[in-house]
Amino acid sequence: MDKIKLELNNERLNAINLIWDYLSKENHKSMEQRSMYDLVMLLRQKFLKKSVEKEFALNDFSIKLYYYEAFFLVKAIDVCTSKISLSAFPFEYNILMSISNYLRQKMA
Repeated sequence: MDKIKLELNNERLNAINLIWDYLSKENHKSMEQRSMYDLVMLLRQKFLKKSVEKEFALNDFSIKLYYYEAFFLVKAIDVCTSKISLSAFPFEYNILMSISNYLRQKMA
């Protein structure tokens, strides 16, 4: 099974880590919603670990995602970008949209 390679730097990683603040466990009534939330939280751990590892990295780095991880990251970005204001976080919003578009192309 091939993985999707996502090129990152600290700015892109920080934008991704902004997502987790906008996801809540509340209002997940169905089994599918609870399962999706749990998988996204596993993905959160992966990105937070990478954030600690690469906190002072000067060069770009990458992370490899399984297809399902890329899918859930896109879904999490969709939820986050629907909740954050473009005027409040314009830089992060644009980064998240570019990551989402890139992953959608790779998954197609």
